[in-house]
Amino acid sequence: MSGHVYFVLAKGYTATSESFVKIGWSGVCPWGRMRSIETTCPLPLSIIAIVPGKKKDEFSFHKTFDHLRLRGEWFAWKGDLIEYANTLPEPDRIGFHRLNTVGHYNAGCADCHRNWLMDRPKRRNLS
Repeated sequence: MSGHVYFVLAKGYTATSESFVKIGWSGVCPWGRMRSIETTCPLPLSIIAIVPGKKKDEFSFHKTFDHLRLRGEWFAWKGDLIEYANTLPEPDRIGFHRLNTVGHYNAGCADCHRNWLMDRPKRRNLS
């Protein structure tokens, strides 16, 4: 199944705080997925990169950055992970939803929901 590999940055509250990156995969909308991650993470989150790919691509990124792995899908925000992220374009939420989410429904994302409402078949008015 195709989707997107996303990089979510959990930035520390102070300049000296350590920051972390979650490398994950979503079949629909990374912003909707981030909303569910936010409920369990005490740090502010932002999507810093999105790469089209499959679940196996997510595992490939995990393997590449394994030396920075902290726990599960969370990695230390340093070194070659920062260098790689800087080579990727900044995520464009509006552009992403124009290209990828028409016809999909993700309750965690207002843009996905709006696209789904616009794309679904309209009910007949029988009055």
